[in-house]
Amino acid sequence: MSEKSKPEKLKVIELFAGVGGFRLGLEGWKGKSAGSNYRLPLRSRTEGGYEVIWSNQWEP
Repeated sequence: MSEKSKPEKLKVIELFAGVGGFRLGLEGWKGKSAGSNYRLPLRSRTEGGYEVIWSNQWEP
């Protein structure tokens, strides 16, 4: 795979961690996207494929 076609790291923002969140869609799919038609293999978080950014949103 050439450098030009190498997928960049995805940044995932965990918005709904208490109800499953978006991160769970990336974990456990064995390098495959469930339904986005993303054709390039997804590397796992430990392989540097994506980075999870945690956020704390407090609402009174």
